Amino acid sequence: LIRLKLHATGLGRETPQHQASMLAVAMILFVATASADCPGSRAMLHAKQQVHVEVSASCADVQQEMLERISGVKGWVDPHNAGTYTLLEHSADVLKAKRLTGNKRYTDLLNFAFEDTAQGCSLQGCSESQSFSVGDFSTNLCNLHNLYCGSQDGCPVVSKDLKYTESISGGSAGAGKDKSKCVVSSIRSLFLN
Repeated sequence: LIRLKLHATGLGRETPQHQASMLAVAMILFVATASADCPGSRAMLHAKQQVHVEVSASCADVQQEMLERISGVKGWVDPHNAGTYTLLEHSADVLKAKRLTGNKRYTDLLNFAFEDTAQGCSLQGCSESQSFSVGDFSTNLCNLHNLYCGSQDGCPVVSKDLKYTESISGGSAGAGKDKSKCVVSSIRSLFLN
């Protein structure tokens, strides 16, 4: 499409370097529009991560546990460096929140979509950094994972120890996929002792 427009305007005789630059821009635009469930970011270059999770519980139960964690019920603390979650929107099939890092310097937005299935609940999640970032050291994954994870990954639970399988895909090139970074040992000991 871009090449056709360039030829139509008589500008189609660029150097190979210019054509490669135009292709890179087109790819960035395609990637930016291919993830409609992601919250978006004003930062031109930022990290994001996406998950697909199958939970063997109803979506109502999954959402209840997530909402309790966001609200800090029973003293729940984000096990990834004590970040602070804030609920932005909630309905039967959508949950939107933001997370402020424990050092109060960075904010990430996250969206979840839920669908009841015969086996329980299927959820899609996406977290995006709201400031310049390339590598996120798995922070965007942890933003999502820590709202539903259970004892199978060493996560502190409020009311329901959810059982799940998850796949991580669709993230930016620098977004980490290391779940072991999601529960810092000093936070874990608060809940397991």
